[in-house]
Amino acid sequence: MDVPGFALITGAASGIGRACARGFFDEGCAGLALLDVNLEALQSVKAEIESGDEKGHHRRRDSGNARCRIEVFQVNVMNEEEVTSTVNAVAETFGRIDYVVNAAGVAVKHAGGVAFAETADWQRILGESLQLFCSVPILWPLTLLFFFPDVNLNGTFFVLRAAAKIMLKQEPIRSTIDGRELQKGSIINFSSIQGVVGITLSASYTASKHAIIGLTRSASEDYANQGLRINAICPGYTETPLTTKNPEVLKAMQERIGTAVPMQRMGNPSEIADGVLYLAGGRSSPGPAGQPDIDYAPDLDKYLARVSHRKATEQLSKDLPEGFPNELVSDLVWDGRDIAQEYNFVYELNEAELEEIEAGLKHFKSLHKPLGFIDQETFPLPQLHHNLREISNEIHNGRGFKVLRGLPFAKHTREESVIIYAGVSSHVAPIRGRQDHQFEGKPADVVLNHIKDMSAIVDASKIGAPAYTTDKQVFHTDAGDVIALACLETAASGGESKLSSSWTVYNELARTRPDLIRTLAEPWAAENFSGQGQQYSLRPLLHYIPQSASSPERMIIQYARRTFTGYWGLPRSENIPPITEAQAEALDTLHFLAEKHAVTLDFQKGDVQYANNLNIFHARDAFKDTPDQQRHLIRLWLRDPENAWPTPAALQGRWDHVYGNVKPENSVFPLEPRIRSSSAGKTKPLQ
Repeated sequence: MDVPGFALITGAASGIGRACARGFFDEGCAGLALLDVNLEALQSVKAEIESGDEKGHHRRRDSGNARCRIEVFQVNVMNEEEVTSTVNAVAETFGRIDYVVNAAGVAVKHAGGVAFAETADWQRILGESLQLFCSVPILWPLTLLFFFPDVNLNGTFFVLRAAAKIMLKQEPIRSTIDGRELQKGSIINFSSIQGVVGITLSASYTASKHAIIGLTRSASEDYANQGLRINAICPGYTETPLTTKNPEVLKAMQERIGTAVPMQRMGNPSEIADGVLYLAGGRSSPGPAGQPDIDYAPDLDKYLARVSHRKATEQLSKDLPEGFPNELVSDLVWDGRDIAQEYNFVYELNEAELEEIEAGLKHFKSLHKPLGFIDQETFPLPQLHHNLREISNEIHNGRGFKVLRGLPFAKHTREESVIIYAGVSSHVAPIRGRQDHQFEGKPADVVLNHIKDMSAIVDASKIGAPAYTTDKQVFHTDAGDVIALACLETAASGGESKLSSSWTVYNELARTRPDLIRTLAEPWAAENFSGQGQQYSLRPLLHYIPQSASSPERMIIQYARRTFTGYWGLPRSENIPPITEAQAEALDTLHFLAEKHAVTLDFQKGDVQYANNLNIFHARDAFKDTPDQQRHLIRLWLRDPENAWPTPAALQGRWDHVYGNVKPENSVFPLEPRIRSSSAGKTKPLQ
């Protein structure tokens, strides 16, 4: 549920409050403040949670949370000063309050109905000044509510007010799923189904719960634009001490259940707690203001709902942009479901070629030059050169990718493996691109990057790209013409590499959703995570280059999903223009169509995967490492002037940054994994 922060729960000694405490603990919160008037019961709940004894609560999964700190606070929520001092003490104990659950409440049945209700009961449940409160509109502001000495309404108000003052001053918490900024705080009040519909013999309870709905609506309007989310839950008939231990209440509920509840049963507290956890956590938190509900990880249900909504509510264009083709016809158009039968995409090195590679390594080492001077002359491959040039032709003009199999990484040192990789690749595409502008704090042309899980040794707040995690990487493109990925080691399980033709995706879009072609061809606000230059740039994702005397027609899609959604420690900045609903749909459509037409590669140790970054999407499944086997790839961004495609004007600046003025003497090939600057998270770690 993405609830990494600190939770304050009233009424935590029993019922729904107790279930919420268990739920927050199970979902990994950092700390729990349990509040109730019954200190002995609170201590019992704390012991149950810490020992793992669930006492009949029906959580869906077992979990442990050794880092969660649990503190108990005895408080009477009807006492304004006591509530304020306790909430302040919670904030001082934990340093902040991220979630508040107002679960404290009481109920009573009025025998004979409202005409026979005792004044004391009415005041205890609702408040002695409700008539004044309701009849004088000027008294609605929250600052006057403190005159009402009740449990349900005033208890909720006192806690909300004290917590909101603290939350408004603190920095927003961030998602542990994708790193985006969530909110300064989330407050969940408890109303009831009786706050919506009247039930006999419950006038004071119904009035108090109806008032909580009004309080929640007003407070949420007050603070929504200041980073607070305030919601109310209205449970139906639920098995809590308020219901099961009050014979009159229980009897009335059982009668209603038999006639008004289709499931013919009461709910249990853990089911209600699930709703609380959803409202508190990142799963329910929207992105930046105006940003559609879209995350780095595509959600099929959200995607299908967005498609249905847009088709039902918008006039979608049925025409392609002027000059764009109805269909691309080329070997670059293929479907992963049958390409293996049509095309042998693996080139396996033979013994003679391996001997030539060993000779090339020996020759380069004899020159005693820095690695930036690796090229076709310093790493000669007289016989293999021709076949490697054929691979370049296949990448640019054939199917767009090729796997070179059998490089002898296992028998060489890391540095020698890098030399072999760069030397062989120089015959496929001789120009290496810049992947980072600094190394160890100094300016440098970093031309090699490691793709490896770093999450076990680096705080999640410092990771801003899935390449450094075990997460699934969605379909995307990198920068540059050709992406070369060499496999030093495979994962213990998972991590399959996937490729998909963007030309095949284009053809399906042109046939079924030409409006999305228009969307992709319009400027998008892509965030620049490098820290160099402007914070974002406006450019299309799709670029069409008509046929010319020197080149056939080219269609190029360039995009990385995280620049529009953020990821972990690099959430999308709030001061960047949000993407539109159409753009959100287009992002998901690219991924799901690419997935539909993808080919899965059997990536082996010693393989190099060469892919045309201008017409191939690539992705990776999630994976698991072990101490003895950890997935480790190294990457080059390459360019072959002989076969290079024309660079669209909108991409020229980015291409200049990658390939411009990269000097051999300034080129760096890091031998150990590191997180490059544009993928390093910028958020503060959770304390």
